[in-house]
Amino acid sequence: MIKREAVIIANRHNEKLVGILESPIAPRKDAVVLLLSPGIKMRVGPNQLYHTLSRIFTDQGFCVLRFDFSGLGDSGGEIHEQRVLKIYNAIQDGCYVDDTVAAIDWIESRLHCSRIIAAGLCGGAITGLLTAVEDRRIEGLVSLGMPVSFEGGEQDYWRFVTDAELKGLEKRYFGNLRRFNSWIRFLTFRSDYRIIFKMLYHYLREITGPKPLPKHEPAREKPSNVNPKFLPAFQHMASQRHPILLIFGGQDRWTFEFTEKFQEPNREVLSQYADVYNVVVVPHANHILSSPAARGKLIKTIGTWTRKQYARKILGEAS
Repeated sequence: MIKREAVIIANRHNEKLVGILESPIAPRKDAVVLLLSPGIKMRVGPNQLYHTLSRIFTDQGFCVLRFDFSGLGDSGGEIHEQRVLKIYNAIQDGCYVDDTVAAIDWIESRLHCSRIIAAGLCGGAITGLLTAVEDRRIEGLVSLGMPVSFEGGEQDYWRFVTDAELKGLEKRYFGNLRRFNSWIRFLTFRSDYRIIFKMLYHYLREITGPKPLPKHEPAREKPSNVNPKFLPAFQHMASQRHPILLIFGGQDRWTFEFTEKFQEPNREVLSQYADVYNVVVVPHANHILSSPAARGKLIKTIGTWTRKQYARKILGEAS
């Protein structure tokens, strides 16, 4: 049986953050889970995802706090950005770190626990990672579909698209060549010609191989939208030997972004943290892991990881 209690948390601007605390009958004392809301969504998450996440943790004896960030859901405050794209980028830059610290303060004051497992989808995950730099009470991170780069919008998608995404686009575009409506769209200037030309260039380069550079000419750097705070924050948390679980959907573009823009360029640096972080890709799953199969995999993965990390004493009490 789970006890549910509505809570009000005051942030440093004295805005009221509305949340819910879920507690098992005999809660563990070694750590509390803080579920951080994704993007501009509320504490329920998309497709009831946060109900699922909360149940995973409470089944293992953890108390779980989830709340709405300021300006969202039932919480007070205002969001000053007018465009959703700018809100997403502000979140990825850490605009909700202060709210997260306020929630941790509330947990320590009310539940007398200073060890926090931060968890969340997308913007919630990056908020947890960035907060760990500012607040050492975060000692574990469960991340779902965490972004490593800033949003550029449709107008800049062609500049920052990953090679893996281009391969997927090749299959889709070549499949559309037999469709009359696709040709109408192309001939009436409604297609994105920049992404089409980039896709064709990528396709031809795979067939012919990369063109050798003239002597003494440096390789051109790809345009980058990578969040400059991501690697330092990741290194900070990993260097403290705090465990990190990264879960991605196999069809989620953030999976490709993480691999091509973070893992591969930083492979040597990350090798020293191989025992600290785990990456799990759920095949055929979307960003919010909405299918029954994906949710089943999610439950199993987080449950196994949490039990293992507790056994390794990273979160506190000796076994």
